[in-house]
Amino acid sequence: MSNTFRSRRSPTTLIRRLSGTAERPGLLGSYTDAYRVIAAAERVFHVCSRPADYAIAEQVRKEERVTRLEDGEELGISLTPLNVWHNSFKLPPSFSTWTHVTMLHMYLVNARLRCFEIEAYRNWQQQLIDQFFFECEKKMHVDHNISSSALRQRYLKEVLIQWRGLLLAYDEGLIKGDAILASAVWRNLFKGSPETDPRALLAVVGWMRASLAALEATSDQSLAQDVKGILAKPVADFATSLGEPAESRPPGARQEAAKRRFAYSA
Repeated sequence: MSNTFRSRRSPTTLIRRLSGTAERPGLLGSYTDAYRVIAAAERVFHVCSRPADYAIAEQVRKEERVTRLEDGEELGISLTPLNVWHNSFKLPPSFSTWTHVTMLHMYLVNARLRCFEIEAYRNWQQQLIDQFFFECEKKMHVDHNISSSALRQRYLKEVLIQWRGLLLAYDEGLIKGDAILASAVWRNLFKGSPETDPRALLAVVGWMRASLAALEATSDQSLAQDVKGILAKPVADFATSLGEPAESRPPGARQEAAKRRFAYSA
């Protein structure tokens, strides 16, 4: 992402235009419900956006010490250094990683929201998307110093295309089986890298399945409160120990991990 002149436009206007959804006078039929959903969606989005969050310090940019990948993407510092995405899966603390990990979490929540009445689902989905694109633009402006609103808009359109493609890819995987789902995770989250550890794919697929089962088991009324605990389940519990050969695991460790998975999914 490159630097240009500094300006700012309303993120709400941009997001509404990108999503193609008109403003609504109320959510779930009343203004009271509207504020309730907005507040709840904000909390849920925070749960989705936190796991792979990162930042680029202003001082680092001033001193021109921002690290970049070979393709030019800027790297930041993980705000949760021990998280599985950056630490175990070796995904870089970048905008791309953050968006895909966040969208993965949002996908799981969105799948559960489909069980709502159609209007409630649309309202919840819109609020989550609004939160997501607002945070995307904020990161572009604050962390990556992209001051051109036109350039931010272009990047946001690319993210929107990725989100729509991700929905289709993960839906197909859930329907057709774990091999297809793992392939979708590999293409999206791991960018199709040939260096991806297959155990990481196993972990993510197992975690997705268990999370969906747990989300399905919770009630509509308690969903917003239960999301944090459900999605906080350690992803690495769903694979052989990452970073070491499977045969080096302590005796019985695999069985214990399986017991935890089944207990969580019940």
